[in-house]
Amino acid sequence: MNALCYDVASYWAKIRMTSLKHLLVEGKTDQRLFKLLLSELLGVSHRVVVECAELIRNEEPMGNRAKVEAVCDGLNGSVHAEKITGFVDREFRGFGLEDSVADGIGTHYMAGRIVWSRGHSLENYFFCIEVLRHPLRSLTGSVHFEDALTMFESSLASVMRIASAVSLSALDNQLIALLARSITPRVFRYANSILSVDETQWAHVLSSQHRLDAARIASVLTSYASWIARLGEADEITCRWICHGHSGMSIIFAAYAFFVQQACSMNGEADPEREARCIQRLDDTMRSSICGDRWVQLSVNESIESPIDSFRSTGLVEE
Repeated sequence: MNALCYDVASYWAKIRMTSLKHLLVEGKTDQRLFKLLLSELLGVSHRVVVECAELIRNEEPMGNRAKVEAVCDGLNGSVHAEKITGFVDREFRGFGLEDSVADGIGTHYMAGRIVWSRGHSLENYFFCIEVLRHPLRSLTGSVHFEDALTMFESSLASVMRIASAVSLSALDNQLIALLARSITPRVFRYANSILSVDETQWAHVLSSQHRLDAARIASVLTSYASWIARLGEADEITCRWICHGHSGMSIIFAAYAFFVQQACSMNGEADPEREARCIQRLDDTMRSSICGDRWVQLSVNESIESPIDSFRSTGLVEE
């Protein structure tokens, strides 16, 4: 059968006919990283099949998360259930966003055969210095990488609050992709060892580069100001997990590029912005691959949070 021709019912039939365990995930980035994780954990000859929901095509359009959930829910409770595990993005589910910002789950949530990501999406596993330090150091061509990393590491909590506030403002204004792209090194400011967003500069970027009108810019900035204040009262762990995954990756690299620029400037380099541009040129896929590979290494050693224990609970990974 052509891999692109499954509908949900024929995918159920596939699982019923096989003896192999399957992990069904939403996207190709997830597929690649979980293939790598299982190979490192179980050995390259393991027999777990990792597949992406993009191969399931229904007559009625369905998002990839809905496809994973439909497949797993349809087999849950049957004799074939142990052969399927689904992994989906949590997104903003289970986070308190009313009076205070809080994580109402605080662990990996499991619904039948489905495992939710610990935070918004897969990328949130990378949002800690243990994962980020090695990739960022490797990607920095400047000799001043130690100064840049020191400033970045001491500011990571602020970076995550900013990224989460931008994410939630984007959610309010339905501008997820645009607002993430608008956060570049030029919109940051660093004074008294505190990183923040220069809202005047950000407004200029939103107007000149992204063509938002004054009313929309005002709405974005008002929402951002509200969220950054509320997130200031939330714990650092919640800020890590609630951040929109793709946006967080983009903003983390923008912040690190800013600190590379700062380090080069402090050390008298003639063109500090050139080194920052090298960091910014990496596309989303490459960033996720580099950080994901480091996350896999640490996950296998059980030195960092991952869904491995949840996979043991579903029987995907045996003790």
